[in-house]
Amino acid sequence: QMSELVRDLGQYLMDQLVVQGFGEDLFLNFEPDDPNDVVILTEYAGSNSTPIGVLLRRVQVKVRGVEYENALQKIWSVYNSFIKDDKEFIIHLTDRYLIPTALQVPIRLMVDDKGRHVFVFNLSFTTTKDFN
Repeated sequence: QMSELVRDLGQYLMDQLVVQGFGEDLFLNFEPDDPNDVVILTEYAGSNSTPIGVLLRRVQVKVRGVEYENALQKIWSVYNSFIKDDKEFIIHLTDRYLIPTALQVPIRLMVDDKGRHVFVFNLSFTTTKDFN
């Protein structure tokens, strides 16, 4: 089942003032046609070859925007909220901790059929399991 990991990450981005809110400019595992300027967090298959009780999970961050500069600035603000110079950076959330690793830096993927700029990068998170 799709976990609440992306919801936790979305809440973290809201707390960091990077996005406004779910269904406004932030969407989880889904890319709406509107609005034009969005941040989308999607979990995809990761790896399970980690110690018991710890999971390695992967999330794609996609930013779409009408204005090139705005979309570029937005994806880097998402990136910088997860990736710090401090190698020991740990995000402490209510029910879990996360150690983020960037699998690459943001790149422009394409311009879509409506002329919107699409940027992506992927993150790996070492984290504890979801608490139900």
